[in-house]
Amino acid sequence: MPRNKNYPKTLPEAVEFCLKRLPVKTLEALLQPATDEQDHHFGLGMWVRNNLGLWQGNGALLEAIHAWHPDDASGPILDALVAFLRQHKDWKLRRRLLRAPKPDSAP
Repeated sequence: MPRNKNYPKTLPEAVEFCLKRLPVKTLEALLQPATDEQDHHFGLGMWVRNNLGLWQGNGALLEAIHAWHPDDASGPILDALVAFLRQHKDWKLRRRLLRAPKPDSAP
């Protein structure tokens, strides 16, 4: 789990965080026809709440998505992730680029 200062603070940062860390099979499953919201609340939604620091005081992200409680936040984040995946057909390439090691900045 990332340190508190590394939690995403905006919805686009949260989408990028999920894109980078969730398994490809999970991301592909999100693109399938709609499933029951409860399926995501307890499985993937719990992962989102735990890994994005929503239970650890990530108030900036809660405020950014206008949610009062961590339980209310995972739905909008997952909706934004699905919208991103549908809009960007090259999401697998984007994911690889996000996961690529950063080159050293030393000369």
